Amino acid sequence: MGKRQFNVHLHYLGSCHPWQAGFFADLARPVIESANAWGTCYHTRMSNSPIPPSSAREDSSYNAPRWNTLAVFLASGLWIGRIPFMPGTFGTLLGLPLAWGVLQIASPWLQALVILLLFLVSIPICTCATADLGGKKDPGSIVLDEIVSLPVTFFLVPLATFERPAVMLAGFLLHRLFDITKPPPARQLESLPAGLGIMADDMAAGAYSCLALHLVLMLGWF
Repeated sequence: MGKRQFNVHLHYLGSCHPWQAGFFADLARPVIESANAWGTCYHTRMSNSPIPPSSAREDSSYNAPRWNTLAVFLASGLWIGRIPFMPGTFGTLLGLPLAWGVLQIASPWLQALVILLLFLVSIPICTCATADLGGKKDPGSIVLDEIVSLPVTFFLVPLATFERPAVMLAGFLLHRLFDITKPPPARQLESLPAGLGIMADDMAAGAYSCLALHLVLMLGWF
């Protein structure tokens, strides 16, 4: 995997993604530029630890996971991802206080901007964490994607409504449902390289669960 694949080109992205035009481009540019430095770590670390034949991979001393790096600490949700069962579910629980914090922002546009910036920052973090954990595609111990995507589920939900336990539970369960089932295009987005694939499919799950939650609220079920 070449180093160029992890460099972010503002000109290319600006021509492909409308949200980068104008005001949002100016705000997002520092974050995207900082991602360039982060994004090279996967190539650097994995090139120093080439993937061996299957017989060599059976040696547990080869390319052992490094849990003490900052990227792994953040991507695993402060090591919540090390829980041996249902790490994604426990990671999603950490997304509830983050969603509450985002909903404190009065402007929906600023809420969307914060979610976007969290998404952009999380991509290189997950990329580096994947390399530190041995290079396996989308390790289960990485739960930053669940954490960051949960605020998408509650986007445009009034704060007072969010604070009702039944609504929090409904949003949580809907997010888990769509994250596990991965309806299109979530499954296809998962195949994107490194941290982008880790984050993108969960953001799609967040969008699906957001629509479902608003439908449930509109029907007056809660």
